[in-house]
Amino acid sequence: MYKFRSEKEREYFKWLNRMYNEGVLDPEFATQTHEDYIAKIASGRVVALTDAGWDYSDGEKVLKADGKFDKTYAPLPLTIDKDTKCSALMYQGLTTGWGVAITTACEDPVAAIKYIDYICSDEGQALVNWGIKDVNYFIDESGERYRTDEEIEKSKTDKDYGKNTGVGFHAYPLPVYGAGVTDNTGSTYTCDSKETVIKEYNEEEKAACEAWGVDLLIDVFPQADEFDVPKYSPVWAYTKPAEFDDIGNKLDEIAWPKLISCVIGKEENFDKTYDEMLKELEDAGMSKAEKILTDIVKEKVKLVE
Repeated sequence: MYKFRSEKEREYFKWLNRMYNEGVLDPEFATQTHEDYIAKIASGRVVALTDAGWDYSDGEKVLKADGKFDKTYAPLPLTIDKDTKCSALMYQGLTTGWGVAITTACEDPVAAIKYIDYICSDEGQALVNWGIKDVNYFIDESGERYRTDEEIEKSKTDKDYGKNTGVGFHAYPLPVYGAGVTDNTGSTYTCDSKETVIKEYNEEEKAACEAWGVDLLIDVFPQADEFDVPKYSPVWAYTKPAEFDDIGNKLDEIAWPKLISCVIGKEENFDKTYDEMLKELEDAGMSKAEKILTDIVKEKVKLVE
């Protein structure tokens, strides 16, 4: 199903429309640049947002650097209704649509493979995720890696920390271990083990955890073990035919301006505007695109089952 055909999507945009008309939604939501958006967050004037942490973190780092922890954010598992479970922590399945390749133009493929092998080694993972020993991290008496309070502060408040130090900056799209996985020294491959995350919480984050009666902020979310482990990769990871992409691009070109009209229009006109959009989408091949994708999914399911 094309996303905007969903009744829950429709309900979400109707909510945005009400928010806009009540003056709660930023009136520049559809016209501001990403830089404008980050600047507003950095000013401490944005009460709440719906976004991924990696997208707004630069603005939040400015707030933290200024000591404005009460202006920063804590995640909440909000959903459209009580019957919908927030799936933010659900295992998404093996995303086999992405990977690392060596081109035919590579002058030394063997060296390239050796480099990837090194990145996958414990030493390589420490370099990519932690940085340089005795510069970005140190080894304690038990042989485990740790960062100084000063280094932690830099990583949380300097929006260019990764670029300047290389820490975490080169991890994607190379292979990495997940958060919490440990090597043979007992150190986690990444810097964000449960213990280090708790230790690095600021006073506002600690207060939130105490008020909610949890150890970690993400403990208020449905946990990964509450969901079935999928047998398939997420749909976005599959390769689609050019015809599907062509139709999809047309649908998006129609949807985005129409959705803006839905949000900024009068509440009594919302359903009419949304229905007009669905008609245009149908005329542009929405059902055809849905069938193409359905056939792809059926083929993948057949391979597994």
